[in-house]
Amino acid sequence: MSEVTRILTEAFTACGAEASMETLERFELYHRLLTERNRLMDLSNVPDGEMPRRHYLDSILPILRYPDLIGAEDSILDVGSGAGLPGIPLAILRPNQPVTLLEANGRRCDFLREVIERLGLSHAAVLEARAETAGRDEGHRERYDVTVSRAVAALPELLEYMLPLTRVGGKALCWKGKKAEEEMALSAPAALQLGRAALTAFPYGQAEGDGVLIRAEKQAPTPANYPRRTGIPHKRPILS
Repeated sequence: MSEVTRILTEAFTACGAEASMETLERFELYHRLLTERNRLMDLSNVPDGEMPRRHYLDSILPILRYPDLIGAEDSILDVGSGAGLPGIPLAILRPNQPVTLLEANGRRCDFLREVIERLGLSHAAVLEARAETAGRDEGHRERYDVTVSRAVAALPELLEYMLPLTRVGGKALCWKGKKAEEEMALSAPAALQLGRAALTAFPYGQAEGDGVLIRAEKQAPTPANYPRRTGIPHKRPILS
């Protein structure tokens, strides 16, 4: 049994779930593609042997532990997908749900398209754009039931990328670590201004045991002036 299969099988069992053979085979192929392409381009700085736990398991563990965080028919948008994390693992975990991977880097988009094709993830698609641009596009603004993001930015900045793309009544799910409570406190003004979003923390462990998923439940439309133009959310996050 490979390390990928062992780690994921143990996690599914611990959460009272069962991983199908197809699920495990897709994770194995994703791991092979990611490690091969990572030698040629900048996809991840995590060593190959640590990817199963730090990437794949970390991406799905919050949903294994709190399955109601993503409804069975919710549309999912992965904001700043990069190497496909957490979007590809979620697409493997939820094979009947539409998953869109939002990524601005063209070479990474090419990799994501290859992964989707090779894994047979017909319910997944790639959107090549910056979050600030997509958030102002009528075809994507406030269209997604659930937006997700992992290892992209500090929470005040991240909410400006995610909430304009999240429908009213939907939620943004943000993977965070040991500074989650501090980030939540700093993000209260952004959450209020971007859609009166209520923030809730869901500890899920992993690695050093400090993984926390932060849910932002959107209760009002995002004002038309958000997101601001490219680069501004990073330079001047909403802190007051």
